[in-house]
Amino acid sequence: MANLCALFFSFFYFAILIPCIQVTDKEFRCKFLVIPQPEFNGEFPSDRFDIDDEYLDLDCYCGDLSVNFAKELMEKGSFKTAHPGRVRLVDNVDLPPFTNGMVCVKQVYEKRGEEGEKIGRVPGRYEADALSVECNVLQWASILLDMTYQFIDREIAIRGEPCHQIPRLRFTRTMVALVKDAAKEKAFLVEEWINTDEVDNVYTKYITNRHSQSVVPFAAPQHMHDIAAFLIFAQHVQWQKTHQLAFTSDYQGAGMLLSDPQVISKPYVNIIQSIPLLLTLMPASIEGTNLFGDGNLQSTFHDFRTHHQCNDFCKFFGLTLEIQHER
Repeated sequence: MANLCALFFSFFYFAILIPCIQVTDKEFRCKFLVIPQPEFNGEFPSDRFDIDDEYLDLDCYCGDLSVNFAKELMEKGSFKTAHPGRVRLVDNVDLPPFTNGMVCVKQVYEKRGEEGEKIGRVPGRYEADALSVECNVLQWASILLDMTYQFIDREIAIRGEPCHQIPRLRFTRTMVALVKDAAKEKAFLVEEWINTDEVDNVYTKYITNRHSQSVVPFAAPQHMHDIAAFLIFAQHVQWQKTHQLAFTSDYQGAGMLLSDPQVISKPYVNIIQSIPLLLTLMPASIEGTNLFGDGNLQSTFHDFRTHHQCNDFCKFFGLTLEIQHER
């Protein structure tokens, strides 16, 4: 009788538990757009990235996106939440790094409640618009990072190797997932999974978008402090090579991977592609939209020369905070 009761309660327990587990996992049929991360070729994009632009030449795939929305697995950022998920493309197309393991699925939210403590989801159209800005920032950050490495390689050919090792970083590969459901518009940002551990490969915020200084904890492993120092130097390179008009901030990630960058610029910078490295300032906005989103804090831009502290990388490569003309 005791065994029968135990069997009954076990069945009753799993009958309750299984539906709860299933609720946290949802699957969406999607169109996936692979977001390119271009190299620096002497020019910057002439237009901001727009998911709805019919002339965009993006690799496109169809398939299913599975997302685990369990609260205990969710990470909350400034305006996006992150969830573990998986991608399965039609005909089992292999598309590393998205189809060979976990992916990080991010969705936009808006703050609700008197103190903004609650999360509210926004309509799909606003999600797509917000992710267009995210993709635009990612493309610019990728170009600025590649410009930094091109500068380093040129200078090393002249100066020789620095004493400090140059970390070779990159941003996570990214897709936008547009849900193919006539009844409901929805869009997700899908990033390659960053493997972490609790010792040497901890997900770390190196620099915030509020000032150009390291925020790596003092007790963190030395290689994290080294990466932060390199990224502070990278900001200096970008600030100088764009004629003091733009640099990347909000650097974060683990290992050699970075994610969720923010570009900081003079107000409403636009680029004229036909004239390399010529940045012009719009008096208000581009089509009413800040090119780099709300995270483009003007105080961070204006305070760069005050907050930036040149380190060994800056000194080795001959950078100063004086306004210089390109040679």
